[in-house]
Amino acid sequence: MEQWIDHQHQKMKFCPVVVVFCAGCFLISSLSGQDSLKSYVNPWGMEFVFIPAGTFMMGTPDPDCPPDDPATPANETEICLDAVNVDERPYHQVRISTPFYMGKYEVMQSEWRNIMESNPSGFVEPEGGKDTGRRPVEQVSWDDIQAFVRKLSEMDPQSVYRLPTEAEWEYACKAGTTGPFYGRPRDALMWYDRNSGHVTHEVGQAKANAWGLHDMLGNVWEWCGDWYGLSYYAQSPSEDPRGSEKGERRVIRGGGIYDWSNQSCATFRCSGPPDDRCNTVGFRLVRLENK
Repeated sequence: MEQWIDHQHQKMKFCPVVVVFCAGCFLISSLSGQDSLKSYVNPWGMEFVFIPAGTFMMGTPDPDCPPDDPATPANETEICLDAVNVDERPYHQVRISTPFYMGKYEVMQSEWRNIMESNPSGFVEPEGGKDTGRRPVEQVSWDDIQAFVRKLSEMDPQSVYRLPTEAEWEYACKAGTTGPFYGRPRDALMWYDRNSGHVTHEVGQAKANAWGLHDMLGNVWEWCGDWYGLSYYAQSPSEDPRGSEKGERRVIRGGGIYDWSNQSCATFRCSGPPDDRCNTVGFRLVRLENK
């Protein structure tokens, strides 16, 4: 399946490179030593890491642009600002008011199979006899995932599962850092065009961020719960934003095995139709306590 998406006057072909609408830095409250030890493992072995409430700066700051030169016809300031994707601006403060648990890993093929008794993934053929159960599940649509979380929540009565909001995703991804990457070198953090071999990899091999989350960047793109809005950041509430009220596309974040590092970063925004399935798009879950 292939689609062409026009994003800010650029053509990007993503699936089987990903079907997405693409175009995401921050301050955060400190994580106490006690909180850093909190985790939850559900009856199917899915691991979740505690993420505290806190405040951060979401999006990308405007670059330091020169003033326009009246002697030239070019609008230099506008050209400079265009170097930052318009949907990553304005840079704005967001508060996540409620702590939550975030999947330590992208949901794996074995986990999807345990719950749904199927495996829709494209990267399923064993290579050299090696099982692919620990690779991220892909070729699952946003709609497919809603069925998965409903069933999982019913099977685990003490928990409620859902996709993260876009703000929760970026907050958890950055884990107290302020740039587009949560560490160096980039090849140690993520599987992307340069080092992936254009195949998915077992979760947990890339270096985790400061909160112990693996593969937040690269491997497969990750669905979020929000509707995508090109100018949503300009209207976003400062506390617990949940995306546009309506739309045609759902937010996807994090980059994947076919993407460059500037797309596989914490601030880059993408989207796809909620019924779309691609072998480079998967997801991870948020878990809340069912009170």
